[in-house]
Amino acid sequence: MIVVDRRAPVVRALDALDHAPDSFWAGFLSPVGQLYAVAAAVHRGIRGERPLPPTPPSVAVGNLRVGGTGKTPVVEDLGSRLRDRGLRVAVLSRGYGAAGGGDEPAWLGERGLDVHLGADRRRSHAAASRGGADIVLLDDGFQTRARASRRLAIVLERDLIRSPRPLPSGPAREGVKALTRADAILVRRPTGSTTALPNEHADRPCVGFRLEPTGWIDPGGERADATPVPFATPVVGLSGLARPRSFEATLAALEVPMLGVWRARDHWRPTAREIAEVVDWAHDLGARAILCPEKNRERIVAHDPGLPVYALTAAIAWDSPDPLAALGILPGVVGTVDA
Repeated sequence: MIVVDRRAPVVRALDALDHAPDSFWAGFLSPVGQLYAVAAAVHRGIRGERPLPPTPPSVAVGNLRVGGTGKTPVVEDLGSRLRDRGLRVAVLSRGYGAAGGGDEPAWLGERGLDVHLGADRRRSHAAASRGGADIVLLDDGFQTRARASRRLAIVLERDLIRSPRPLPSGPAREGVKALTRADAILVRRPTGSTTALPNEHADRPCVGFRLEPTGWIDPGGERADATPVPFATPVVGLSGLARPRSFEATLAALEVPMLGVWRARDHWRPTAREIAEVVDWAHDLGARAILCPEKNRERIVAHDPGLPVYALTAAIAWDSPDPLAALGILPGVVGTVDA
């Protein structure tokens, strides 16, 4: 299968190092990575933390890696569950520096969550409070100075077996030792994993989850809640994700007839010229359709690419029947969230 990777060179390099942690370059950069880890820890210590106001209580969902662990889908899932229990939920997002806030805040807003954009978490928290929020979720808040009432850290299951190397020798902002700062740990598992979760963090909740495919959005925008492939013609994959290999592995597991994949940068805001380039490439391969993740769909179809665009939908599947209770986020009695 043909792979076209248009991500930034440093992103491609980190991806390669992540999948080859014993390579020469990973070892060569390891001393720099150790210096980065020490410098980051010292910086956090000097800077200190500023707890967010206790009312409304706040829950931060963060991770140890640069990206691609499923923070935003987890925030959406938890926010929807809290909302379904009758709570007013606000989400604080940095916006990822993109005009209009980026794709992920827009995606959260489309799902009925009240999203507040801004780098100043205290200001955003105050705005959420004025808006009547009962509880506030932070989309990425593990390394920030603003200290949430409760911090949840996402870690990949494979990173518990072997901690990823720190930047720039690998994709880690912090090693697994940083999990000691978390009030609860969320372990992202690959599809089908049934391994036991680690017991070295038994003093805090540790809950597993998977990001499972749930269905498709067809070229007309209609949703189908079924995972069998709704087409038989060859297609190309197009994604703007932090970890495109995860998306591609899902397509392979679903036996999608793929001719090639095009990897765009995370939080991609494509131009008409970029879409035209993808379409020309798809035509050259003989593809009859484009397949993308749901979060990239709107920005692709906005340019009317001339090829049918299908989008794969996915949802969080938890090991626990009640993840809110398992993670210590107790709806209905908001004051019980740890302060």
